[in-house]
Amino acid sequence: MYSTNHLNDRGAFQQIELMVQREARDRCPVGCCSLSVSLEPCVHDIVSDLWQSSRITAFIPVIALRQIGDCIRAGTCDPGDRR
Repeated sequence: MYSTNHLNDRGAFQQIELMVQREARDRCPVGCCSLSVSLEPCVHDIVSDLWQSSRITAFIPVIALRQIGDCIRAGTCDPGDRR
């Protein structure tokens, strides 16, 4: 399942989260997007959910960005609105 080296797992998780944060900020700039204030916790929640449920981490950024796009279009990051 997941590697036993938690430091590597944590580092990989953080790298993915930062990558998704950067792209999400590009898609939802401060002042131009209703989610800009809550974007960071939204990205964290999405990446965390995917990280815990996925066996293949290579696709997490793509899936997370798709879900963030859905949140931006919906104007909310409510988990019920992401599905």
